[in-house]
Amino acid sequence: KGGAAFDLGQEDALKHLVFTKGSALFSPSYYQTQEKEIFEYSRALLKAEEAEAGFAWKFAAFMRDPVKGKGNRIQGTVAPAILAAAHPDSPFVEEYVSKCLSHRADDLVKFVSHFTNLSLGAISEPARKGMARAINQFDEYQILKYAGRQYPLSKRRKNGRRASLRLVDALGIA
Repeated sequence: KGGAAFDLGQEDALKHLVFTKGSALFSPSYYQTQEKEIFEYSRALLKAEEAEAGFAWKFAAFMRDPVKGKGNRIQGTVAPAILAAAHPDSPFVEEYVSKCLSHRADDLVKFVSHFTNLSLGAISEPARKGMARAINQFDEYQILKYAGRQYPLSKRRKNGRRASLRLVDALGIA
């Protein structure tokens, strides 16, 4: 508390994404809400992709990779969802969706849940192919490990209870 925060500005979209928004946690804080944090991250991500095609995709893969990158699970699934929704016909979609989702089987569920929770629309065909490539890299144990878990969605069912998503649902989409 009380420390100074610096925003490198949006003049250089690539630096802004990496150094200012690259540490986003997407949790409510004293300074801003979770919704505003995700909105600003999305805007920075899309501006970086506009400035240099493929950069935001590579950044997302780096953020998710636990060995060569930061191993950030939330940004590694939010970023490809936002980019795949904004640029469904991009040549990077299939390859980088696969790279971002190939570290844990439950990353696929999180990816699909971001489409629902952020109202990003339908998942494009190249993104589905990337999901399928990612799931093919897992063995039976890795898939069964997350098969029974339910991941909450922001929407509610008719009975008022919160809707959820399971790995089998994500596999059906892929």
